[in-house]
Amino acid sequence: MSALAKTIGNKIKAARLAAELTQEEVAAPLGIGRAAYSNIENGHSLVTVDHLLKLPQILHKPVTSFLGIDTDNLSAEEAEWLELYRILPEDARALVVTFVKVAVQQATEREQESHPLDE
Repeated sequence: MSALAKTIGNKIKAARLAAELTQEEVAAPLGIGRAAYSNIENGHSLVTVDHLLKLPQILHKPVTSFLGIDTDNLSAEEAEWLELYRILPEDARALVVTFVKVAVQQATEREQESHPLDE
């Protein structure tokens, strides 16, 4: 399989070991057998999106950790924002994202107005 499958599999395996779970204990809630799960950890099979979305509840790690996105280096404020965002219901998350996008757009426009390009 690909290097991506191997990388993701290694991260999943490390999270499983850190959680002190067996392959069977992770495979069962995913609805697959131990052999199929082993293939994911070993990079012989790429994890499905459905399984990837279930792993955070099983392994107590954010999905980003399996994809190689580092959230360990967040500031305290960023971590607080992320935690608050995660506990919001889906419809409230959509409102927050829309609000932040509008705020960023307005800030960008104000910045451009205060520093016009010299022609």
